[in-house]
Amino acid sequence: MTSERTGLSSFLGPAEGALVALTLATIVGFGRIFASWDFLGPMVLVALYAHGITLLARRRGLGIPITALIAVPGFVLLCIWLFLFHATTAGIPTGATLDAARNAFNESWDAFQSVVAPAPTLTGFVLASCAAVFFAVFLADWAAFRLWSALEAIVPASTLFIFCSVLGSDQHQIVSAVVFSAALLAFLLLHRVARQESAAGWLTTDVTRGSRALARTGLGLGALAVVIAGVVVPRIPLTQSPAVVSWRGQDAGPGSRVTISPLVDIHDRLLTQKDVELFTVRSKIESYWRLTSLDTFEGDIWRSGGKYSSVDGDLEVTLPSNVTLDDAAQDYTIENLSVLWLPAAFVPTRVSSPNAGVRYQQESSTLIVDTDVPNSNGLTYQVQSKLPTFTADELRGAANDGMSPEQRERYTKLPAAFSDFARNTALAAVAGASTPYDKARKLQDYFRTDGGFQYTTDIPAGHSPSAIDSFLTDKQGYCEQFAGAYAAMARSLGLPARVAVGFTSGTREPDTDLYHVRGEHAHAWPEVYLGSYGWVAFEPTPNRGAPNAQSYTGATPQQEAATPVTPSSASVPAGAPTTVVSVVPAPSTSIDPNLVTGAGATPTPEPVTESSRPLVVQVALVLVVLLLAAGLYAGLMASLWSRRRRRRHAHATDDRAKVKVAWQESVEALALLGTRYDPAETHEEFAHRAQPAIPETGDVLVDLAHDVDAAAYAPDLQATLIADRSAEAAGSVLTAVRARASGTRRARHLLDPRPFLPRRRHDRHRAGSAR
Repeated sequence: MTSERTGLSSFLGPAEGALVALTLATIVGFGRIFASWDFLGPMVLVALYAHGITLLARRRGLGIPITALIAVPGFVLLCIWLFLFHATTAGIPTGATLDAARNAFNESWDAFQSVVAPAPTLTGFVLASCAAVFFAVFLADWAAFRLWSALEAIVPASTLFIFCSVLGSDQHQIVSAVVFSAALLAFLLLHRVARQESAAGWLTTDVTRGSRALARTGLGLGALAVVIAGVVVPRIPLTQSPAVVSWRGQDAGPGSRVTISPLVDIHDRLLTQKDVELFTVRSKIESYWRLTSLDTFEGDIWRSGGKYSSVDGDLEVTLPSNVTLDDAAQDYTIENLSVLWLPAAFVPTRVSSPNAGVRYQQESSTLIVDTDVPNSNGLTYQVQSKLPTFTADELRGAANDGMSPEQRERYTKLPAAFSDFARNTALAAVAGASTPYDKARKLQDYFRTDGGFQYTTDIPAGHSPSAIDSFLTDKQGYCEQFAGAYAAMARSLGLPARVAVGFTSGTREPDTDLYHVRGEHAHAWPEVYLGSYGWVAFEPTPNRGAPNAQSYTGATPQQEAATPVTPSSASVPAGAPTTVVSVVPAPSTSIDPNLVTGAGATPTPEPVTESSRPLVVQVALVLVVLLLAAGLYAGLMASLWSRRRRRRHAHATDDRAKVKVAWQESVEALALLGTRYDPAETHEEFAHRAQPAIPETGDVLVDLAHDVDAAAYAPDLQATLIADRSAEAAGSVLTAVRARASGTRRARHLLDPRPFLPRRRHDRHRAGSAR
């Protein structure tokens, strides 16, 4: 194969293939960022396209600017076909394509501010990842086979791999590290062999045999190192110890957990998991199957956190007094829920799980899996619950007590910048109501009937400071918007409120007590604290109604219309889309005192439902922007050097001028080795001084000095012969210099803007004398 540096290198092809393998290994690392492998196909196609187009352009001798002009439009078109083909006209982009791309990025940006890895494979996320891979390939190919610098070539891939490691979950941690390390070592070895072989300055008696011997030895040692790192090192006890410095910020101690908010997860379940069966529950009493409640509102997202204790049997609960309590026994079989929360009818009083440990938090009445279980899939357990039955008159007479001032402040707290529009809208909606219950009921009815709101999932998930205002203006949304807006507006009225997340009752199997719960049944609703009656669920979402709550909500029990399920169709469809939400262990050296439930409390898992790494995210974004800026700058400088060289050769219109150009390029190249031309020297003096820096070229530089003197002064000159000889001499000098100059030095020379800046008069005079 032809190398750009000298001529032939049998290892140029393997080195190029190793760079492709390094990119693919980097893509594997994105498995720690995303919840499923749906991103893999598009990213691999983009990587292969980028490597193919840069290789062909380089082999054709095209410069960086021309390569970019060819590659970038092709990349854009490829992404449109991969992700937005439905918004094109027979594959041709239109205005609708731009709108679809904008919507995809807006949805992903909203999710990015609240989601924690592993994240759903939203179109915007994958598009951004493909763009990062494309630019990384472009920069890596330029550094590897134009600059011939291995160090600069691995920086883009390493940056992306570190990005995935910093923000990613622990899933596929060892596999991705081993695959990336193996690809990295293989590329460094093969690139070095190709570079040395093409330099023609080593093993001159048997270049091919020496190259192969070095490659075999290096690959063997590299494989041994990767095996040791991947198999032995993870088994060293200290590698499993908590981090000395907890950089994740919100870790609450050993055994703490960080996971995606169930509220964020609703939109994905309603759309991509609509027909996927998540779990079944056998119960004689129909109910909402509640996962947890979110008690902290930060203007753009509801979240929760707390300490959980191991349980098996009776649970510590506080039940409302002076109301009817129905006993509800439930048998759950979790199939594809993929979260750490365990559904239960509210209020659970007893739990029994024969095949896995369960933990419990009393304040939110939340059950989760134990710390040694990644998620709830495959779990079977039984729950006993007490279901209160309220009447409107009972709740209207609720005394305003039962909650401490600290708790009331916690459950009525709003951000300082909470929307005045939302606050005023809430006041107008409850005008005339005198009791907490009447205010809660009128606020519910404002969303259900009085305000003209419509239920739809055909909107992006909203998590921004202005999301409530947009929802109140557009009057369209799904349960996430209705529940979140209701709870926030209830707090603005002084009502303690929180958001409950779970599922409606699901589809009941005919003539049985078995309910099949699918993604379409995902739901969120608000809970308001009404004195001695405790937390009471309301239903602001139109066309929804909780069982056994019509007496005080006025909402008829109903849920999303669904096709009846028979036993033969109850399993998860093959290949059904899922959002796998794993748990991210996050060891820490400190515990938030606000989360400790009492003296002697046992450290337990903490579900954190917002992004726990805002600082890291910001740093990562800055690094990506700097990487792209550095790439653009490098491309610009490469274009300027290429333009200078073309202009220099274009102005050399006769053979004598060509000899001078050959000398000039040789002198500039030798400066990379620290050998600079002194205007006080003759050409021959400089040649004798500089020749030891490139001994492999023999007396080529001295001969070139004689030729440039002859071209300048000899009246009778075989100019064409000397011009050809000088061009060959300059090529030998450039090859030798590149073989000896380090990649860092070459990169520094390439990126130095000073040769293109205006010089003062004496500087120009010195440069002219040097030439």
